Amino acid sequence: MTYSSYGSWTWRDGVICITDSYASSPLFNNGHAGIVGVAPNYYCVVEANPGSGVKNVWGNWSYKYKDKTVWQVGVTSTTVEQDQAATEWATKQVGKPYNGSFLNKTKTDSFYCSQLVWAAYKYTAGVDLDTWRYASAVHPFELYLSDKTTLIYRNK
Repeated sequence: MTYSSYGSWTWRDGVICITDSYASSPLFNNGHAGIVGVAPNYYCVVEANPGSGVKNVWGNWSYKYKDKTVWQVGVTSTTVEQDQAATEWATKQVGKPYNGSFLNKTKTDSFYCSQLVWAAYKYTAGVDLDTWRYASAVHPFELYLSDKTTLIYRNK
């Protein structure tokens, strides 16, 4: 499938960021996801990474992952206030460890990247972004493929 650039990068609270895997396997593109941060964490994405857990990572993913495809999507049924609440919830998880138990998405003492985004919207706005394509795990690309999100930006 061939894509072209779409829209422009946004720092709006609650926007979901997805990229191709930065630790790509020849067998499976694991992808990566995060959620745009809220004040006072401007210009950052809240992410969960192996080894460092949940943290704020500053900078535009289009530059950080310039050799990868980057998408930003918004949840279609939420208000600005709900998007802000989701981001605030995700920000409160900063400092928690990485969840290597991908099939246990309901854990809240640790998170993997797409689980963090899924949980932020599930627990604050009641929106379930899981498409169940990957059993009970939430894959980053499900956040993009969900019928509950809409494309805002794609870098290529």
